[in-house]
Parts: sequence; C-alpha cells; structure tokens
Amino acid sequence: MPICLDLVAIANSQFTTAVVGSLAGAYAGAYAAQKIALRAKVRDEVVREVRNLNAAISLAAGVASSAFNLKAQHIVDIHATYVAERERFAVWTKKRSTGEVQGDGRFELKLDLRTAPTLNTPIDVLSPLVYGSVSATGRPLNLCAALAGAIQNLNVAIAQRSQLIETIKAGQLPAGADLVSLYLGLPYGGGHVNQEFGDYLAGIASYVDDVIFFSTQLCADLTKYGEELITRHKKNFKLGTLSVSRTDFSEQQAAHLLRRARPP
Repeated sequence: MPICLDLVAIANSQFTTAVVGSLAGAYAGAYAAQKIALRAKVRDEVVREVRNLNAAISLAAGVASSAFNLKAQHIVDIHATYVAERERFAVWTKKRSTGEVQGDGRFELKLDLRTAPTLNTPIDVLSPLVYGSVSATGRPLNLCAALAGAIQNLNVAIAQRSQLIETIKAGQLPAGADLVSLYLGLPYGGGHVNQEFGDYLAGIASYVDDVIFFSTQLCADLTKYGEELITRHKKNFKLGTLSVSRTDFSEQQAAHLLRRARPP
C-alpha cells in the first residue's frame, strides 16, 4: 500500500501537474497550429483554382471570339452566296423544263472561290487547364473534348476546300466535268457526281457553329462551377474580392451568330 500512496502523492504533486499541463498545452497548441495551417492550405487551393478557372474561361472566350469573327467575316457570306447560286440554278433548270428558257444557252455560273483562314486557337493551353488544374467534372470535360474535335474538323474542312479551290483555279477538273457540275455537285460524264465543294462548305458552316456552341457553353459551365466553389467556401474563409469571370455574348447573339443551343 505504501507504493500506491506514493504514486498518488506523485500524481498529485505540483511537478506532475505542471508537466501534464505543459504537455496538454503543447498538444493543444500543436493541434491549433495544424488546424490553422490546414485552413490556410485549403484557402490557398480555392484561390488557386479560381484563378485557373478564370484563365480557362478567358481562353474559352477567346476561342469563341475567334469563331464568331471567322463566321461573321467569311463563312456567313460565302455560304449564303453558294446556297443562293444553287437556288438560282434550280430556278433556271425549272424554267428551262417549262420552256421559259429557250435555246441551248448554258447557265451563267457566278463562281465564288473566296477562301477562309483556318481557326488559330489556344486549345492546347485550354485543355490542360480544364483537365488538370480545376476540379470540375462531367460536362465541362466533355465540352472541352468536343471543342477540340470541332476545331480540328473545322480546320480540316477549310483546308480541304482551299485545296479544291486551287485545283479548280489550275483547271484540273475531273474527266468530263465542267465548272458548273463540279461547283454545284451535278452529274457529269455519264453519271459521275462530285459534291465535295458543297459538302466542304456545309461542313465548315456546321463546324464553326459547333466551335461557337461548345466554347460559349464551356465558359458558362466553368463560371457556374467557380461561383458554386466560392459559395461553398466563403463562410469558412476570408476570400475577399475573389470572383469568377463572366462572359457576355449578347452582341453576337443579337447579330444571329449564336445559333440555338443544343445538348453536347
């Protein structure tokens, strides 16, 4: 029993109380410091991600702007001119079949061989940001992949049409074909048909709209994700004036350059 009494006495001594108190204080201090460090780390990660989001939004908006300019300055008029010429040929053919157009006169083709530049975009910088520097999942990733594919398809179609135009300018037409049949995709030389010119142009018109849709939707989705991220953390951290970039394409929409959205 004396040993037990000694232990009790030691436990109740001022020395033991001081040691235990020091250990408890050190533990509490270490825990508090660790908690503060963890909060600071999470806050820094949120700030870093919002900055990456803003960079990605800016790049996606740049892609959209380039596509809008390409469409407005080149594709709309080139495509409309081609469609109008096909319609004019259809009217001429109908009038000839009904006798309104007499004789052996040929259709006077209004040849439009204007070319459009390929789309130069920062997709190689945008993709790593979306895939590796932000935590967004699901649709933003799909949109980024679809955007990259649409840009590639657009540039391939533009390049193929430009190559075909050079072939036409050089007079290297398929055997039995003339400019009207090749340009408008009409039968020639015993039933052959080459519709490349019209197909390339239709593809260009479609792909530029794809680029516009995917890039503008990516901007909207990344902005929404960023705002949700800030809302989720602003109660726990002092985020100051941290905000997510917003994009406005109302001017392009008013100019009918932004076609109706469709699901990716």
